Amino acid sequence: MDELRNPLASDLRALFQDPGSLLPADPFSRQILLLHTQVNGCRFREGILDLALDLKAGDRLLLLREPDNPHDERAVRVLDQREKFLGYVPRASNEPIAALMDAGKRLYAEVEEVRIDPEEDPFLWHLLSIRIYMED
Repeated sequence: MDELRNPLASDLRALFQDPGSLLPADPFSRQILLLHTQVNGCRFREGILDLALDLKAGDRLLLLREPDNPHDERAVRVLDQREKFLGYVPRASNEPIAALMDAGKRLYAEVEEVRIDPEEDPFLWHLLSIRIYMED
């Protein structure tokens, strides 16, 4: 058949079907910056200082929709790579983020800055600032 005449065709097909291949799933994707923001609720997380010490600028963070949140139906959790809960995208900024996630868009965050100075900010209001991106 065609594969006998063109062995490269079957190799290419296998490469694109293999989720573990070295090629990106969408070689023409781009990252679109959507938002710079603080992570809210850090001060309420037990062990947040230990988690924050493991983070550095540029680290990728996970975003998880929480539509059943009793306080905010547009809630978006921010998690580290080990899926440890860091806090939330602020309510004042989460509407477009939640809508894009609900529409099936791939969003993620990156650490912009970690500020661990209890004298400057004793309540850890601004512990973690992030950038949120959409892959398109």
